[in-house]
Amino acid sequence: MSKPIVKSFFETNTNTWSFVVEDEATKKCAIIDSVMIYKANSATTSSEFADSIIKYVKERGLTVEWILETHAHADHISGILQPIIYKFLKFVSLQTTKNYLLS
Repeated sequence: MSKPIVKSFFETNTNTWSFVVEDEATKKCAIIDSVMIYKANSATTSSEFADSIIKYVKERGLTVEWILETHAHADHISGILQPIIYKFLKFVSLQTTKNYLLS
């Protein structure tokens, strides 16, 4: 049995680690604790950090099987909402996502 490959990503503004864990044999992976950057001074968000995770997944030819959030994020916005969930979970409709998040 092979060991998983773990790629770490560090987002400096929120001091947060995100991870991609991959099975090299199957090319399946999990994205863990992705981050959406929130800029308080302009009250805007940026997908720049999440985009770097998407780029890594594409470059490695991986299939995203799981998108995991290990805890609530009081200090930043989860990157799962946009763009990661829309990029890799195309079958999830906005209404389904909205209902899931509200339940």
